Amino acid sequence: MPFVDHTERLAALYTTRSHHVESPAGSGKTLLLTMRFLKLLGEADNPRQIVALTFTEKATGEMRGRIVRYLDMAIKGEEPQNELDRKLMELAQRALKKQGEQTELIMSSDGLHIMTFHGFCSYIARRAPLEAGLSPGFEIIEKERQCEIIEEAVDATCKRIFSYNSLDIRRISLERRLLRHNNNWSGLSGELKD
Repeated sequence: MPFVDHTERLAALYTTRSHHVESPAGSGKTLLLTMRFLKLLGEADNPRQIVALTFTEKATGEMRGRIVRYLDMAIKGEEPQNELDRKLMELAQRALKKQGEQTELIMSSDGLHIMTFHGFCSYIARRAPLEAGLSPGFEIIEKERQCEIIEEAVDATCKRIFSYNSLDIRRISLERRLLRHNNNWSGLSGELKD
């Protein structure tokens, strides 16, 4: 049975145009991006010209794994199990034919530019840290440490603002916001952290 959005899915395979894919979990985004990536591999002169961005590491891993799996199946000449496998195998065979000598590159785990938005920004910043206003060799702070730093910054800022004169507009604004939270410091703190 075809998908309700079959036409839109086919349109995403037109590689002469950019596409933004957004839909709920489990709706087939990763599969669609896999198909588009394989199609692009069959058209691009260099696999490094292709970039696929996802929101999660899980989707990135799934997509990379599927692409390599179908390329591997095409190399081995395996028989497709269903119509979808047949389509993916066709795309993989075209990609292998086009990439020729670069097959090793596209089969390696880091040979394909498939990454999260966060990872892509990090990739760009690492290539040009000074232009990004960062020191070379910068590190991305782990999520837990980010939360600690944010909490420390919110607490320090609030303490500083509450030390201002009672007529200072910054203090008045913070007091009013606290009143909107019924004097619930946790509510205000949570809002500021967000």
